[in-house]
Amino acid sequence: MSGHEAFDDFWDGDSLRDVNGQVGRAGALGDFVCHYGEGSNPFGTPHGKSCGTVQSVSHSPGRICGDSGSGFCDPVWLKVAGPNFACWGADSGGPLFTAGLAYGILFSGETTGPLPGQCATATFMSRDFFGDMNLAIQQ
Repeated sequence: MSGHEAFDDFWDGDSLRDVNGQVGRAGALGDFVCHYGEGSNPFGTPHGKSCGTVQSVSHSPGRICGDSGSGFCDPVWLKVAGPNFACWGADSGGPLFTAGLAYGILFSGETTGPLPGQCATATFMSRDFFGDMNLAIQQ
C-alpha cells in the first residue's frame, strides 16, 4: 500500500532484531520460541518478553473466529505454553520468534495475570497465513 513503510526488524524486549529467516507451521512443533508483548510481564526484565514451547500446530482457539466473532476457528493455529510464559492484554500482534527467525504473531491467550507462569496457553497465527491477508515478513 502506498504511504506505508515496512522494516525487517522487530523488538524482542531487549533490542531491535533483524528477521533473517522464517519457520512455517509444519516445522514449528516442539520449538522453543519467545514472544514480546506490551502487556505481559510488567515487572520482569526485559519487559514483555517470555518464552515457551510450541505444543500444537493444529490448534483451534475455540469459538472466536468469523465475521461475528462467534464461529469456530479452523485448527491451523500454533499453541504455545511453558512454565515461565506470559501473555496479557495489549500483547496481540506481538511477534513469535527465536533469535532472528519469525514464526508468527500473537492472537489470543488463556491467562490469569500478566506475570510469567500465569499464561496457560497462547495462540499464534503462523506466518504461513500472512499472504492471505496481504502481509509479508521483510528479510
